[in-house]
Amino acid sequence: MDKHEFEQFVTEHGKDILRFCRMNAESTERGNELYQDTMVKLLENQKSLMRRRI
Repeated sequence: MDKHEFEQFVTEHGKDILRFCRMNAESTERGNELYQDTMVKLLENQKSLMRRRI
């Protein structure tokens, strides 16, 4: 996943992921933190995600 693909993913799915995080957290603030953590994990694991696509 390169930078463009990541940006496209966030554009297409970011709102749904944020909504999911907020629904499953105790508060909106915690949901926002969970969303940020999720996006950081996605960025950290870009290389392994690329290998799985091939």
